[in-house]
Amino acid sequence: TTIGANAIQFEGASQLQPSFEAVRSLLPSVPADHNIILYTVNNDSTTGALRALEDAGRGGDDTLLIGGLGGDEVGIRSLREDPRWVAEGDIFVAWWGQYAVAMAQALANGSDPPAEVTALPQIVLTSDTVDQFHEPDSVDVKQLPPLVESNEYLRDGGFLQVVDNIEGL
Repeated sequence: TTIGANAIQFEGASQLQPSFEAVRSLLPSVPADHNIILYTVNNDSTTGALRALEDAGRGGDDTLLIGGLGGDEVGIRSLREDPRWVAEGDIFVAWWGQYAVAMAQALANGSDPPAEVTALPQIVLTSDTVDQFHEPDSVDVKQLPPLVESNEYLRDGGFLQVVDNIEGL
């Protein structure tokens, strides 16, 4: 799908092989002198698309930027080691449970959430910030991003202070 004069959306089924095949088939329509920014819905899809770009000779350090999504081992490692990988969206899925406990506690104590949706932890990491949230040379999380306006009310219950892994608490 062409989104605009310089943007193409592809259907990769959020999987490595379908993403590889989709990008391989659309690459002939992308002029060779165009730089590429690759961003997909998850790092499996990014990995497949990247393989297609590299196979076609379009994966150069000076012609490709990558934004990953998932905060998984592929994304965190690539953010640290691959200069083309300039951003990684980390959604800290494994820690959503502690937010659920804090939400339940807040509601039981009579809190009125300020928004219809309480934001769960997420942040866009760069090579400069990855070690702030992940242990150096590891994908292990050492700290979650700070609370934001829609989840700041979770601070009051005390549970998040007990788990002690959120920046600013």
